[in-house]
Order: sequence, then structure tokens, then C-alpha cells
Amino acid sequence: MPCLRGPGLICAAALAGLGLIPARVVTLRLRVRRAGPMAVPKKKTSPSRRGMRRSHEALPTEAHQECGNCGEIKRPHHVCPRCGHYDGREVANGDKLKGVVRV
Repeated sequence: MPCLRGPGLICAAALAGLGLIPARVVTLRLRVRRAGPMAVPKKKTSPSRRGMRRSHEALPTEAHQECGNCGEIKRPHHVCPRCGHYDGREVANGDKLKGVVRV
């Protein structure tokens, strides 16, 4: 049973009835802060302005280059998934490379 004592006022009896405060604190009054007006735009955002705002949300394209040894496409500064070469020398056996996605 809520106690209405004006805008933003809550009586302690209502809070005690809900079990939010002890029943002995019946004479306590709490002032509840009311929310002010919300921020609302004055005008609709145009498609051009919306697009300009979203221009930085695009995903970057992944860089690829050709392996110097076998010609397979690989990520730059990564070991080739096919032959295991990196920077002109073999650093891993190409048969043992697993979990690498080929493009």
C-alpha cells in the first residue's frame, strides 16, 4: 500500500510495509530525486550525416601477399601455411601446420 504525500515523497510506513526499512523507523521521510527532462534531438538525422558518423565502423580488409617460395597467398609477417617458409627460409614443416585457414 503506497503512501502518497506529494510528488517525489515516499513515507516510511510504505517502505516498512514492503520490508525495505525496519518498522520502527516510521516517521522517516525520504526525498526521491525526480528525473529531469531527457536529451531529445531537435531534428531528424539526415542519411548523409548518419553515413558520415558510421564511416569509421567498417571492418578493415585483411592484407595478403604471395609466398616467395611456393606462391601461396599468406598473411604478411606470418609463416606460409603450405610450405612453412618465412623470410626466405624454412622455419616449420608445412605438413605439420594445422589450424591455419587458407584464403
